[in-house]
Amino acid sequence: MENKTMSTSFQSEAKDFNKEMKLTQNTAYEPVVKTDTSTEEAMYLDLLDYSDYQLPKANVKDRIIVLLDFRNGSNGIRRCRREGDSAGCRSNIFQTNGISYSQICGKVVGYQKGSTDAGYANINDINDAYIDGVSITRGSPRRHVWSYIAGLRSKINGVSTCPCNNGTTNTIQSFVGEHYYCESGTNSELSNTKVYTTDPLWDGNNCPSVEASCCNGTGLMWFFRDYGNATITDYIELRVCGIAGWGNEDTPVQLYEIYVK
Repeated sequence: MENKTMSTSFQSEAKDFNKEMKLTQNTAYEPVVKTDTSTEEAMYLDLLDYSDYQLPKANVKDRIIVLLDFRNGSNGIRRCRREGDSAGCRSNIFQTNGISYSQICGKVVGYQKGSTDAGYANINDINDAYIDGVSITRGSPRRHVWSYIAGLRSKINGVSTCPCNNGTTNTIQSFVGEHYYCESGTNSELSNTKVYTTDPLWDGNNCPSVEASCCNGTGLMWFFRDYGNATITDYIELRVCGIAGWGNEDTPVQLYEIYVK
Protein backbone atom coordinates (compact mmCIF):
# COMPACT_ATOMS: atom_id res chain seq x y z
CA MET A 1 0.00 0.00 0.00
CA GLU A 2 1.27 3.49 -0.79
CA ASN A 3 1.87 5.87 2.08
CA LYS A 4 -1.22 7.90 2.77
CA THR A 5 -0.85 11.58 2.00
CA MET A 6 -3.60 14.08 1.52
CA SER A 7 -4.33 14.80 -2.13
CA THR A 8 -3.32 18.13 -3.68
CA SER A 9 -6.95 19.03 -4.28
CA PHE A 10 -7.81 18.25 -0.66
CA GLN A 11 -4.91 20.41 0.55
CA SER A 12 -6.17 23.26 -1.62
CA GLU A 13 -9.71 22.90 -0.30
CA ALA A 14 -8.51 22.84 3.30
CA LYS A 15 -6.30 25.90 2.73
CA ASP A 16 -9.13 27.88 1.13
CA PHE A 17 -11.56 26.83 3.83
CA ASN A 18 -9.09 27.81 6.53
CA LYS A 19 -8.78 31.29 5.03
CA GLU A 20 -12.54 31.68 4.82
CA MET A 21 -12.99 30.78 8.49
CA LYS A 22 -10.59 33.55 9.55
CA LEU A 23 -13.47 36.02 9.72
CA THR A 24 -13.90 39.20 11.70
CA GLN A 25 -15.62 39.16 15.05
CA ASN A 26 -18.61 40.88 13.41
CA THR A 27 -19.47 37.76 11.41
CA ALA A 28 -21.12 34.89 13.24
CA TYR A 29 -22.50 31.38 13.22
CA GLU A 30 -25.80 29.96 14.32
CA PRO A 31 -25.57 27.10 16.83
CA VAL A 32 -28.01 24.40 15.79
CA VAL A 33 -27.19 21.95 18.58
CA LYS A 34 -25.17 22.94 21.63
CA THR A 35 -25.17 20.31 24.35
CA ASP A 36 -22.57 22.12 26.43
CA THR A 37 -24.71 24.28 28.71
CA SER A 38 -21.96 26.66 29.77
CA THR A 39 -21.23 30.02 28.17
CA GLU A 40 -20.48 30.53 24.49
CA GLU A 41 -16.94 31.47 25.49
CA ALA A 42 -16.53 28.03 27.04
CA MET A 43 -18.13 26.39 24.02
CA TYR A 44 -15.45 27.75 21.73
CA LEU A 45 -12.53 27.38 24.15
CA ASP A 46 -11.27 24.03 22.87
CA LEU A 47 -11.69 25.11 19.25
CA LEU A 48 -9.39 28.06 19.83
CA ASP A 49 -6.94 25.87 21.73
CA TYR A 50 -6.58 23.39 18.87
CA SER A 51 -6.61 25.77 15.91
CA ASP A 52 -6.00 29.33 14.83
CA TYR A 53 -9.57 29.82 13.63
CA GLN A 54 -11.19 32.93 15.11
CA LEU A 55 -14.84 32.17 15.74
CA PRO A 56 -17.25 35.02 16.55
CA LYS A 57 -19.84 34.73 19.28
CA ALA A 58 -23.06 36.25 17.87
CA ASN A 59 -25.91 34.59 15.95
CA VAL A 60 -26.14 35.28 12.21
CA LYS A 61 -27.25 32.77 9.56
CA ASP A 62 -25.72 31.68 6.26
CA ARG A 63 -22.18 30.93 7.36
CA ILE A 64 -20.62 27.87 9.01
CA ILE A 65 -23.28 26.19 11.16
CA VAL A 66 -22.39 24.73 14.54
CA LEU A 67 -23.95 21.29 14.82
CA LEU A 68 -22.30 19.99 17.95
CA ASP A 69 -19.97 20.66 20.82
CA PHE A 70 -20.39 17.84 23.36
CA ARG A 71 -18.13 17.43 26.36
CA ASN A 72 -18.72 15.32 29.44
CA GLY A 73 -16.93 13.23 32.02
CA SER A 74 -14.69 13.63 35.05
CA ASN A 75 -11.28 12.79 36.50
CA GLY A 76 -9.28 15.54 34.85
CA ILE A 77 -9.83 15.06 31.11
CA ARG A 78 -13.55 14.96 30.39
CA ARG A 79 -14.45 12.26 27.89
CA CYS A 80 -17.34 10.06 26.77
CA ARG A 81 -17.16 6.34 26.03
CA ARG A 82 -19.52 3.93 24.31
CA GLU A 83 -22.61 3.19 26.37
CA GLY A 84 -22.62 -0.33 27.83
CA ASP A 85 -19.90 -2.95 27.67
CA SER A 86 -20.63 -4.76 24.40
CA ALA A 87 -19.04 -4.49 20.96
CA GLY A 88 -20.49 -2.41 18.14
CA CYS A 89 -21.24 1.27 17.53
CA ARG A 90 -23.04 3.86 19.64
CA SER A 91 -24.74 6.58 17.65
CA ASN A 92 -25.73 10.22 17.97
CA ILE A 93 -27.76 11.87 15.21
CA PHE A 94 -27.72 15.64 14.75
CA GLN A 95 -30.46 17.19 12.65
CA THR A 96 -29.66 20.17 10.46
CA ASN A 97 -33.22 21.50 10.83
CA GLY A 98 -33.67 22.07 7.12
CA ILE A 99 -30.39 23.89 6.57
CA SER A 100 -28.96 23.21 3.11
CA TYR A 101 -25.22 22.71 2.80
CA SER A 102 -22.51 21.54 0.43
CA GLN A 103 -19.48 21.52 2.75
CA ILE A 104 -18.79 19.77 6.05
CA CYS A 105 -15.86 20.29 8.38
CA GLY A 106 -15.09 19.45 11.97
CA LYS A 107 -12.75 17.74 14.38
CA VAL A 108 -12.70 15.02 17.01
CA VAL A 109 -10.50 14.85 20.10
CA GLY A 110 -10.25 11.28 21.38
CA TYR A 111 -8.02 8.78 23.14
CA GLN A 112 -7.00 5.15 22.85
CA LYS A 113 -8.28 2.79 25.51
CA GLY A 114 -6.84 -0.73 25.56
CA SER A 115 -6.08 -2.73 22.41
CA THR A 116 -7.68 -0.78 19.58
CA ASP A 117 -7.26 -2.52 16.22
CA ALA A 118 -7.54 0.26 13.60
CA GLY A 119 -9.66 -0.77 10.59
CA TYR A 120 -11.23 -4.06 9.57
CA ALA A 121 -10.83 -4.39 5.81
CA ASN A 122 -12.90 -7.59 5.82
CA ILE A 123 -15.91 -5.67 7.19
CA ASN A 124 -17.16 -3.83 4.14
CA ASP A 125 -20.50 -2.61 5.52
CA ILE A 126 -20.66 1.00 6.67
CA ASN A 127 -23.49 0.03 9.04
CA ASP A 128 -21.20 -2.29 11.02
CA ALA A 129 -18.27 -1.53 13.33
CA TYR A 130 -15.79 -1.31 10.45
CA ILE A 131 -13.19 0.53 12.56
CA ASP A 132 -12.13 1.04 16.14
CA GLY A 133 -12.73 4.75 16.41
CA VAL A 134 -15.21 7.41 15.35
CA SER A 135 -17.30 7.24 12.17
CA ILE A 136 -18.98 10.35 10.78
CA THR A 137 -21.68 9.82 8.16
CA ARG A 138 -24.64 11.69 6.71
CA GLY A 139 -28.19 10.68 5.90
CA SER A 140 -29.92 7.34 5.41
CA PRO A 141 -28.64 5.15 3.92
CA ARG A 142 -25.39 6.20 5.53
CA ARG A 143 -22.89 8.05 3.33
CA HIS A 144 -19.35 8.20 4.62
CA VAL A 145 -17.95 11.60 5.57
CA TRP A 146 -14.86 10.87 7.70
CA SER A 147 -13.34 8.16 9.90
CA TYR A 148 -11.12 8.77 12.92
CA ILE A 149 -9.33 5.46 13.50
CA ALA A 150 -7.39 4.25 16.55
CA GLY A 151 -4.42 2.00 15.79
CA LEU A 152 -2.74 -0.46 18.13
CA ARG A 153 0.80 0.88 18.59
CA SER A 154 2.93 3.52 16.90
CA LYS A 155 6.18 1.61 16.36
CA ILE A 156 5.04 -1.68 14.84
CA ASN A 157 3.27 -2.96 11.75
CA GLY A 158 0.72 -5.73 12.07
CA VAL A 159 -2.90 -6.60 11.43
CA SER A 160 -4.08 -4.08 14.05
CA THR A 161 -2.01 -1.06 13.06
CA CYS A 162 -2.93 1.94 10.94
CA PRO A 163 -3.39 1.45 7.19
CA CYS A 164 -1.41 4.66 6.59
CA ASN A 165 1.73 3.33 8.33
CA ASN A 166 4.97 3.13 6.37
CA GLY A 167 5.43 -0.38 5.04
CA THR A 168 2.02 -1.70 6.07
CA THR A 169 0.00 -4.13 3.98
CA ASN A 170 -3.24 -3.16 5.73
CA THR A 171 -5.95 -1.60 3.58
CA ILE A 172 -9.01 0.52 4.21
CA GLN A 173 -12.55 0.10 2.88
CA SER A 174 -13.30 1.63 -0.50
CA PHE A 175 -16.16 3.69 0.94
CA VAL A 176 -13.64 5.34 3.29
CA GLY A 177 -10.98 6.01 0.65
CA GLU A 178 -8.56 8.76 1.68
CA HIS A 179 -11.10 10.36 4.01
CA TYR A 180 -9.70 9.22 7.34
CA TYR A 181 -7.10 9.84 10.01
CA CYS A 182 -5.44 7.04 11.96
CA GLU A 183 -3.12 7.22 14.93
CA SER A 184 -2.19 5.25 18.04
CA GLY A 185 -2.04 6.68 21.53
CA THR A 186 0.90 4.62 22.78
CA ASN A 187 4.34 3.38 21.76
CA SER A 188 4.66 0.85 24.58
CA GLU A 189 3.13 -2.41 25.76
CA LEU A 190 -0.64 -2.24 26.08
CA SER A 191 -2.99 -2.45 29.03
CA ASN A 192 -6.68 -3.08 28.31
CA THR A 193 -7.63 -1.10 31.41
CA LYS A 194 -5.71 2.06 30.52
CA VAL A 195 -6.83 5.17 28.66
CA TYR A 196 -3.76 6.78 27.08
CA THR A 197 -4.51 10.41 27.83
CA THR A 198 -0.95 11.68 27.37
CA ASP A 199 -1.18 11.31 23.58
CA PRO A 200 -4.47 12.53 22.06
CA LEU A 201 -5.33 10.81 18.80
CA TRP A 202 -5.43 12.46 15.36
CA ASP A 203 -3.52 15.60 16.31
CA GLY A 204 -0.44 14.80 14.22
CA ASN A 205 1.86 14.73 17.25
CA ASN A 206 3.97 11.94 18.75
CA CYS A 207 3.92 9.75 15.63
CA PRO A 208 7.26 7.94 15.73
CA SER A 209 8.66 5.28 13.46
CA VAL A 210 6.28 3.64 10.98
CA GLU A 211 3.35 5.85 12.03
CA ALA A 212 5.02 9.08 10.88
CA SER A 213 3.30 8.97 7.49
CA CYS A 214 -0.10 9.05 9.22
CA CYS A 215 0.62 12.44 10.74
CA ASN A 216 1.60 14.59 7.76
CA GLY A 217 -1.90 15.54 6.60
CA THR A 218 -2.88 19.17 6.18
CA GLY A 219 -5.04 20.51 8.98
CA LEU A 220 -4.95 17.63 11.47
CA MET A 221 -7.18 17.09 13.46
CA TRP A 222 -9.69 18.89 11.24
CA PHE A 223 -11.50 17.16 8.38
CA PHE A 224 -13.11 18.87 5.41
CA ARG A 225 -15.46 17.62 2.69
CA ASP A 226 -16.67 19.66 -0.28
CA TYR A 227 -19.57 18.29 -2.33
CA GLY A 228 -19.44 20.96 -5.01
CA ASN A 229 -22.80 22.21 -6.24
CA ALA A 230 -24.78 19.63 -4.27
CA THR A 231 -27.63 20.82 -2.06
CA ILE A 232 -27.65 18.57 1.01
CA THR A 233 -30.04 18.55 3.95
CA ASP A 234 -28.99 15.19 5.44
CA TYR A 235 -28.62 14.86 9.17
CA ILE A 236 -25.11 14.18 10.48
CA GLU A 237 -24.44 11.01 12.44
CA LEU A 238 -21.46 10.38 14.71
CA ARG A 239 -20.79 6.84 15.92
CA VAL A 240 -18.13 5.61 18.32
CA CYS A 241 -17.34 2.06 17.20
CA GLY A 242 -15.39 -0.97 18.39
CA ILE A 243 -15.22 -4.57 17.24
CA ALA A 244 -14.80 -5.62 20.89
CA GLY A 245 -16.36 -4.49 24.15
CA TRP A 246 -15.20 -1.92 26.68
CA GLY A 247 -13.18 -4.48 28.60
CA ASN A 248 -10.85 -4.83 25.61
CA GLU A 249 -10.91 -1.50 23.81
CA ASP A 250 -12.63 1.81 23.20
CA THR A 251 -12.01 5.28 21.83
CA PRO A 252 -13.29 7.72 24.47
CA VAL A 253 -14.06 11.16 23.05
CA GLN A 254 -13.26 14.43 24.76
CA LEU A 255 -14.80 16.78 22.23
CA TYR A 256 -16.30 16.79 18.79
CA GLU A 257 -17.45 19.68 16.63
CA ILE A 258 -19.13 19.56 13.23
CA TYR A 259 -19.87 22.50 10.96
CA VAL A 260 -21.74 22.74 7.68
CA LYS A 261 -21.93 25.45 5.06
